[in-house]
Amino acid sequence: MALKRIRPSLAILEPIGGTELLQKILNSAVQPEAPNSIAIFFAGLEKAEVAALSQILKRRPIEGSVCAEYWTKLALAELHSRRRRLLSVVRLSEESTGERSTSLAEINEIDDLEQIIALAQSAWKTSLN
Repeated sequence: MALKRIRPSLAILEPIGGTELLQKILNSAVQPEAPNSIAIFFAGLEKAEVAALSQILKRRPIEGSVCAEYWTKLALAELHSRRRRLLSVVRLSEESTGERSTSLAEINEIDDLEQIIALAQSAWKTSLN
């Protein structure tokens, strides 16, 4: 259920090189408890992607908190970077109200995403205790 809420915000991964396989995983209908689902997902991957994913899966599992912390930091860093770029656009586009309002709307969207991340982090930390 939580993944469905995250999917619209996966757009932040698009400009980040090296996240293509992660995007495929997160956008897939894979159900880890269903072997057929996993087999279908693997069948749709390129050979290099299958090899990379196989290497990752055969390693000792990483603790969930480490993964969550890494991806949260990555997402927040991208959001902060976009906010800085948009604030520059807002400052430079004082006369162009259309561009300014579009940038301000995207800044509001970033604020919403940051709130969702903060709530998810809080809920996740509470569930660990």
